[in-house]
Amino acid sequence: MHAIARDIRVAARRLVRSPGFAIAAALTFALGIGANTALFSVVDAVLLRPLPYPEPDRIVRVYETAPRTGDTRSIAMPTLLDWRPGLRSLSGLAAFSPWTFDVSGAGRPEQLAGAAVSQDFFQVMGIEPALGRAFLPGEQQPGGGRVVVLSHGLWRRRFAGDRGILGGTIRLDGEPNTIVGIMPRGFGYPDRAELWAPLSIDHEFDRRDARHLSVIGRMTRGGTTGGVASELMLAESRLADRFPGTYTGFGVKVISLHERMVGGVRPALLLLLGAVTLVLLIACANVANLILARAVRRQRELALRTALGASRARIARELVIESVLLAVSGGAIGVLAAAWALDLLRALSPGDIPRLDQVGLDPRVLAYSALAIIGAGLAAGLLPLIGAGRPDVHALLKDAARATGGSRHHRLRGALVVGQTALALVLLAGAGLLIRSFDRLSRVSLGLNPTGVLTFNLGLPPAADGKDEYAVNFFADLQRRLASVPGVEAVGMASRLPLSGADHSSGFLLPGEVPEPGRGRSAQDRAVTPGYFATLQIPILRGRDFTAADRRGGAPVVIINDAFARRYFHGLNPVGRQFTPGRAGNVAREIVGVVGDTPQGGADVAPEPEYYLPHSQDAWPWLRVVLRTRGDPLALVPSLERTVWSVAPDMPLTDVTTMDRMQSQSVAQRRFSTALLSALAAIALALACLGIYSVMSYIVAERTPEVGIRMALGARAGQVQALVMARGLRLMVGGLVIGLVAAWVALRLLQASLATLLFRTQAGDGLTLTLVVLILAGIGVMASWIPARRAARVPPMSALRAE
Repeated sequence: MHAIARDIRVAARRLVRSPGFAIAAALTFALGIGANTALFSVVDAVLLRPLPYPEPDRIVRVYETAPRTGDTRSIAMPTLLDWRPGLRSLSGLAAFSPWTFDVSGAGRPEQLAGAAVSQDFFQVMGIEPALGRAFLPGEQQPGGGRVVVLSHGLWRRRFAGDRGILGGTIRLDGEPNTIVGIMPRGFGYPDRAELWAPLSIDHEFDRRDARHLSVIGRMTRGGTTGGVASELMLAESRLADRFPGTYTGFGVKVISLHERMVGGVRPALLLLLGAVTLVLLIACANVANLILARAVRRQRELALRTALGASRARIARELVIESVLLAVSGGAIGVLAAAWALDLLRALSPGDIPRLDQVGLDPRVLAYSALAIIGAGLAAGLLPLIGAGRPDVHALLKDAARATGGSRHHRLRGALVVGQTALALVLLAGAGLLIRSFDRLSRVSLGLNPTGVLTFNLGLPPAADGKDEYAVNFFADLQRRLASVPGVEAVGMASRLPLSGADHSSGFLLPGEVPEPGRGRSAQDRAVTPGYFATLQIPILRGRDFTAADRRGGAPVVIINDAFARRYFHGLNPVGRQFTPGRAGNVAREIVGVVGDTPQGGADVAPEPEYYLPHSQDAWPWLRVVLRTRGDPLALVPSLERTVWSVAPDMPLTDVTTMDRMQSQSVAQRRFSTALLSALAAIALALACLGIYSVMSYIVAERTPEVGIRMALGARAGQVQALVMARGLRLMVGGLVIGLVAAWVALRLLQASLATLLFRTQAGDGLTLTLVVLILAGIGVMASWIPARRAARVPPMSALRAE
């Protein structure tokens, strides 16, 4: 240990005497280790860390699957009640539905995310309230009382952590609710919920065909998702025998809660983690090249020490310690940079990455960083020793003029450059595919004009639920008032908007059809007010828009989108024809118009068949308002709030945003992955080109006497330049060939993961690979040309004097 400590002091003094080399190597390490630390902290928090519940691996999500397509569907309350008796693979099965609650009373009205849950929800999650109690069996029954459980954050924020609030009230949706419990700090399932109420608050869940509930279960110890699915499938088949029109063809799917939360982001995060690992390998190769070049300059010193009795292991230990010191100093800088980068990642990340608020430099991440630092230092220090062979001490001591690396060193340096180039090409190929995919996605027509459109959500209190005439009149009056606000050009309302990802489908029957069990048709349905299509500038392709004449009690009408017309009317003009939606009275309706398609989940999702009903004939108690404005849409928010509160003082305007922002959010995850991988590819490209440049510079320095002799014997500057460049181009071509093969193999192996990230782009896109090769080759040529140009300008006499 004393000898190692002495070697550390010697290595530190030697690095201080070579500040240029030390700074370059440390910063190279900082790039690779900092990027790895930042990405690993995200992967650890999102993918690796267990969920913060007792025995989280036992919690599962349960779905029904639709006939033919196999798409997952939510579950109706009667189905859940029929499943529960006799279950052996599950110790509990609970239902919940994400909900929003309007909070009024003292202070500004606001809307909070919450959930309506069954009585055993907290038991299945394995979490009990920190204060108070959970729900009692009778409270889930209709008329069982209005009670609520608060999150720890809401309790602290709105009630200042007052324990005496238990038994007090909070006004939700215009009604007083008794606070019976406070959940522990950090619990916010589902969807960052801040309060929970009994499921009985919504009576829509009482029908077997109302598949609107999410279901979670807790497996018995030793249980598996496959065993749960098999048991529930038996129960489902028994229901199909009893109710063929509702259950025939439906199946059951069971997945872990962890998989449900992170499955959508796993491919992108693992791809990025793999990319950042390649960046670290390139950084190690770069530092190894710098160490190797420096070792060549120290050959005579090392030969002299060998002659004086130093063992090869002792010298190798000094070189490795020097490399580890560089890695530690660079790693410290990288970890500090990672702390800053995490704030940037949170700001740039899409909102659908779960548990991103838990990302940080905790002990697990710091331990990973320490391993990365030690591993990178050892790799960079040992690589120059591989294949270096035993030096000819006698020859080196006789060579008083200069020391060169010899063929072994040249081959090793060349191999490192080839490896850097190949890894950089793999990263550039992946980034190029994502950039090309995102470019194609950005060119997809949305079927509407989002510029200058503001949108927000409004909802009537539950007391107005079922009062259709009141809802129609309220929103019609509010639409007229909002249209009169200065700066507003057009106003419309809809139950759901394009680009929102909101899914709400209903069955329907075409003329002459008879419903068949398990073979019903369905399409997305929306309730809209007159002016909705004009506000979003969705084109009316045939027929007309809704008007005030399409009122409650009038002739039943409907508008369909072009996808509906193509699929079900096969090119015929559908205007004037009829079909029967499974909503709003289940009556035959005349098609009065056909409008353009708009995507519901984003530009990367093909528009689905959709039909629109006039809100006056399909009264919804909550609507999404869209306003086309002049100037900045967000500047009108205060005026719009005053207008709404002049009609309903306790009604909050929630989820206020612009359609431009909704469009941006719909591609946020793809943009996030593309930006990060592109940044990593740019770092890899810079490191690879720096590696080529440094190797060529050292080659030029070593061959300066040879260049002088050639020029003294009549060689022209162009010939010398071509001679030097040929060496760099051979390395570049070797790296490109190996990189192309590696990229082709990697893209084939990652094809399934890339399929979720690419849009209308194949993993082996030839144009992208060609452009990547040309870019890397062009930059490599420049990295070789600069040292070659410098070599061609060396005066022959100066070179000969150096010899």
